[in-house]
Amino acid sequence: MRERGFTLIELLTAMAVFVVLLGILFIPLSSTLTSIREANMYMALQDTAKDIGARLRREVPTAFLAYDPSTPIVIGIDPNGQDIWAPYAKLDIVTPMKELYCEVCGQVTPFPTREPSAPYICPNCGNNDQSKLQLRLHRPLTPKATITRFFIGLREPGVWDDNLQDYTAVNTYQNVDIGIGTERNFFTLYKVEFEPNDPNFANWRNPDFFYDLHIAPNGKTYMFNWRNIAVPLTPPDLDVADVWQDANGYHFVPLITFLPRFVQEVLSAPSGSQTFVASLGLWAGIQNDGTKLLKQIVPAGTYDWPHIVVMHWDGQSGSWIYDYDSWSQSAWDSVLQRYLTWDSRKGVVNFAFWAQRTIYGDGTTYTFYIPPPSDPVSGATINNAYILLRSEAVKVNGVLCKRVEANPQTYVDSAGNKLYEYVMDYDKGIITFNPLNPPGPNEQIEITYYWSTLQRGDTVWVHYPSVGEIMVMVGSEKAFNAERKHPLWIIYTIKVENARR
Repeated sequence: MRERGFTLIELLTAMAVFVVLLGILFIPLSSTLTSIREANMYMALQDTAKDIGARLRREVPTAFLAYDPSTPIVIGIDPNGQDIWAPYAKLDIVTPMKELYCEVCGQVTPFPTREPSAPYICPNCGNNDQSKLQLRLHRPLTPKATITRFFIGLREPGVWDDNLQDYTAVNTYQNVDIGIGTERNFFTLYKVEFEPNDPNFANWRNPDFFYDLHIAPNGKTYMFNWRNIAVPLTPPDLDVADVWQDANGYHFVPLITFLPRFVQEVLSAPSGSQTFVASLGLWAGIQNDGTKLLKQIVPAGTYDWPHIVVMHWDGQSGSWIYDYDSWSQSAWDSVLQRYLTWDSRKGVVNFAFWAQRTIYGDGTTYTFYIPPPSDPVSGATINNAYILLRSEAVKVNGVLCKRVEANPQTYVDSAGNKLYEYVMDYDKGIITFNPLNPPGPNEQIEITYYWSTLQRGDTVWVHYPSVGEIMVMVGSEKAFNAERKHPLWIIYTIKVENARR
């Protein structure tokens, strides 16, 4: 007998059953593979974040101050030759000065800029025994004269010319995985320590500092000078930007960002004080030593931190009136403008300003009007300014005078020098000397005093990024979500510990 084979229907049925069973088995297998892939990516991200976080935690906590990183910078050039802008892609900090202590000679060598690398050698006695040399923090704690900058930039920022030994053009971003170029020129995280007063790094405030092809005073391009001292902190095969392309073109998102903690608070002033103090301490953003107006540091219309607002309550209208706003044009030309400055390191807004005036006596006039305070930039008179009571110091020919409440007198000491008394009218800005014996012709009358625009009822509030905490966000190079809506991030919060010392 002939053996009976499978019919076509039986074969098709068997194949259909096999496909169904295979599908049933493949669904959990696919899910498992996806979970494994995501777990591997998360572990790789954790390793990267751990390494970057460890590097930053070694330096950022010791900083005296940190600059606000929200101002966008140019992190690179896209394949179409356009600048790629990104906020929070740069962090500037000022770290404490260090010193080298030698146990052999007992000498201490401070390093206000860059400290030496190990192995150390004592510059005083030549000792190179590492067990008897200590690189330690200088006491008392003193800020270094350099700025340490962390920033995102292309690993190869420019086109190199062997003959010129310099860069001649700007490189673009390249990544063969997404069809950009034929090579790889990834974004990387850099660290660089520079002296802000060094003319070869004079463009450090520019957003495109790393790609500047202008010639510095040393004959090299600024790009050459920056790249020469910039140290990559991430490996060359790691791209620290998430890049994709759609109908709108290329998109670039840095996967390492620096975020300060933003604070908004109403400041308080001790009774009778011209100084308003923040309860949460130091401020990032535009740095001020407490002596300069905003318009002496940045041009009009510049929006940057801290955002300081002064208001007073208007009883007639029943509303708050803005007298000063560091983010509005009223800060520059308002009639109600309050003149103020701030100290970034102390978190202080101060309304007291120092002024100096010189007047010359004529031998007959014993009443002198003090020239009113004027705007240090425009020179215009400040109509709402007034002298702070009893803050003045008056000298005639360099000799300090004495303030009295009435009937000023003139005395002569044993050396024949005239000693003058005076009466001060603060409301009118008038100094009155002895009418019978006033300062003689061309005698120099020097008046120094503090003035203010602070009015009773003024309220001061400020919105600022605090340098007390810096959040470092490290993201995944690939997003799990196909629509790129849910990238994975690991966040490290780094406290700036030395800032308050």
